[in-house]
Amino acid sequence: MNRDVFTAAGRIRPAYDEIDWAATPLGDPSTWSVTLRDTVDLMLHSKFAMTLLWGPEYVLVYNEAYVPVIGDKHPSALGRPAREAFPEAWDVIGPLMRQARETGVATHVIDQKLPLFRRGFLEDCFFSYSYSPVRGPSGEIEGVIDVMVETTREMAISRRSELIVQLADALLPAQSRADAVRRAIEVLTQTDTDMASAAIVPLESTSVDPGDARHLVMDLGAARGEARLALDVVLSPGLVIDDHTTAFIKVVADTIGRALDRVAAMEAERHAGELTRQLAETLQRSLLPEVRSPERFEMAVRYQAAAEQAQIGGDWYDVFPLSDGSLAFAVGDVSGHDREAAAAMAQVRNLLRGISFTQPGSPGLVMQALDRALEGLGVGAVATALFARLEEQPDGIEMRWSNAGHPAPILLCADGSAQLLETAPELMLGVDGSSPRRDHVTPLAPGDAIVCYTDGLVERRDRGVDEGMDELLTLLQGYTHLSSDALCDLIATFAADAEDDVAVLVLRAR
Repeated sequence: MNRDVFTAAGRIRPAYDEIDWAATPLGDPSTWSVTLRDTVDLMLHSKFAMTLLWGPEYVLVYNEAYVPVIGDKHPSALGRPAREAFPEAWDVIGPLMRQARETGVATHVIDQKLPLFRRGFLEDCFFSYSYSPVRGPSGEIEGVIDVMVETTREMAISRRSELIVQLADALLPAQSRADAVRRAIEVLTQTDTDMASAAIVPLESTSVDPGDARHLVMDLGAARGEARLALDVVLSPGLVIDDHTTAFIKVVADTIGRALDRVAAMEAERHAGELTRQLAETLQRSLLPEVRSPERFEMAVRYQAAAEQAQIGGDWYDVFPLSDGSLAFAVGDVSGHDREAAAAMAQVRNLLRGISFTQPGSPGLVMQALDRALEGLGVGAVATALFARLEEQPDGIEMRWSNAGHPAPILLCADGSAQLLETAPELMLGVDGSSPRRDHVTPLAPGDAIVCYTDGLVERRDRGVDEGMDELLTLLQGYTHLSSDALCDLIATFAADAEDDVAVLVLRAR
């Protein structure tokens, strides 16, 4: 009878023959029911991993394909109750077996984590399986059959692939070495990553016990001037350490290493750009005059280079006395952001100083003469400019001014009101040397202030100059009482997101 029942046992036939079946709860095979013998024969002929869990004690009888699943538990598990063979998993599988045996309803589980002692340690295993009742001729349930597929490797591949994608996505926005390290550790220390712990530390601080296969250190390389970093990992205790596992950790390290290389290059580029920007701003400021408050006025100026600008530009301001004793000031912007624009700015400013000093009088005539000089001398600059002279009058100060395509100045009155000094538009300098220029007159009472600025203060990609000037006017209306310095500081907050250079001049009549 033995040979008839176990004929298809294959390479595990010796294990079947060595079992004293009479001493097991199943008894000698000669006493087995037809249902048990037929089911064993069916199972042994299957190439799928299968086991029978027979009787109320769920005694194991399994085929050759099932042996790799239970590993070291074979052959001792053969003929033993399932509770004794799988004590570490009994809390999970016991209720499912009872459900199939006692209710006749089959169970179906997909990719369930089921830790097993099968290689000398509690290994994290995954299975898809079904417990189905086996009925005798009269319909009674004699046992349960387990048809299963191990999915441990597939789950590891899926889990590891997902982690690599998460890691790459998390590292993509990193802007610095510290940011990349922080983002990487956040991903690696989440649950189900195959790592009991993970750290990124200086390579020189790491040490590995050659006998500890679960402790891995991977060199992440070094940016210029930085210490070499390493990925220091302790693998989860339930993980099998094989070539696939070490290859996975290597991919993790490579992903982090590439991100560190990228941010190092970005930081170097940012540093070089900042140095260039600082140099450009220093040169730009050196081209602007050092101005002091005149006797009858409280004055403040500000210059702000564009946050993303690494070139010198053409924004400028100037305040200087005229030969007749009056005071002149100007604000302008030469087109362009390069050395030529800066050189042209210096020429425009110096020509304006010279012309206005030798012929103090109408600002419009000064601007017209400046326009002819730019054309005749071949300066080749196109610029906006606002030029004004301030003269004392018996009842206050008169501001006489001319505007060549420049944003309108703002008058802040001592009574708390504010207004844009808008005029009919005139051509920019350098467009038509014969273009006439007009004078405009604005009286200034003690305490009144004039705010002049370049278009970088009010122009943005998402709004026009007019809209920006309205927003600036609204801001200043509530702060007309501030000092010139305080007004410049307030305007600086408005310019925080400026996309172009900004020059600001504030003059308040005493």
